[in-house]
Amino acid sequence: MVSQTLKNAIKEIYITSHSTGVNAGVVFTDIGSIFGDCGGRGDYYINVDDVSGAFNGSMNFVSYCSMGVVISGSTTFSGVINLYTLAINSLNISFNALSSAYMGDFTTMQGSVASSFTASTASINMTALIRDNNSGLTYKVDNLRLTIAYSGGYFDVALTGLYYDPQYGYVVISTPLPVRFYYTDIWPSQGEILLTGISGTKARLTVTSTTQFMVSADTDGDGLYDYNTGNISWISL
Repeated sequence: MVSQTLKNAIKEIYITSHSTGVNAGVVFTDIGSIFGDCGGRGDYYINVDDVSGAFNGSMNFVSYCSMGVVISGSTTFSGVINLYTLAINSLNISFNALSSAYMGDFTTMQGSVASSFTASTASINMTALIRDNNSGLTYKVDNLRLTIAYSGGYFDVALTGLYYDPQYGYVVISTPLPVRFYYTDIWPSQGEILLTGISGTKARLTVTSTTQFMVSADTDGDGLYDYNTGNISWISL
């Protein structure tokens, strides 16, 4: 959610700065502010190559609100924008002490996000420390990569990386079978998400249909799944 908010903000920077015609030429530079759709502002500095679409800059968010997410703090960024469609092809963001608030959840983050987008795929890679300001606990994601592949009437979601919980330790995240969503459905139709612990224990979510899923676990790390919930309805979540 935060990454999407930052992406929208940087696209708005380009539209705002380019429309002014400031320092028009191969490279133009602009300083200004953009305003969130639900309040706050982002003060930016940006350089854009008006031929290649490559850009870089920095931004300071002051209670910037978009899609219900409120962000405060500073970031640096770089990437490439399509000068004709204004679609962002790639975006790299670094942040330190970036705070966010969404639906009663308050966090402070430091780390980086690298994203790339094509007509058929989207990929987001994140490494970050995330402090839950409600509980005071700090979580970590390391090389967490979300990939979405679009094809016909559906898209597949794959997830890999490492997640650290201060109370329970590390798990390796993978999707042996990508999670598939048809555009006409609310819930996925197939897929498997696997969490593997440091001692070999595992927890697996298996999509059995567009209405149900099940969770199974290897609780002692012997390679055998000794726990199974049976089918659970998605709408019960």
